[in-house]
Amino acid sequence: RAKNFLIESVGWYGAIAITLAYFANSFGYIASDGLPYQLLNFTGGIALAVLTHAKRAYQSTVVNIIWSLIAIVALWRIMS
Repeated sequence: RAKNFLIESVGWYGAIAITLAYFANSFGYIASDGLPYQLLNFTGGIALAVLTHAKRAYQSTVVNIIWSLIAIVALWRIMS
């Protein structure tokens, strides 16, 4: 039960993080080439990958891992 609650909580964080990043960028609150946007996308993607893997929704897991890898490359470029 505790494990299920933890996985669901992680999934909710991921959904909120990615949605918040999209909202904030779309309305001009944060830039897509900024650290906050890319960190929200990276952590959100990882969180959703954890949830979808636990739910055995492997196609979504792959999409979220790719999403996170894109964010890692963007973070690398920001930090360089």
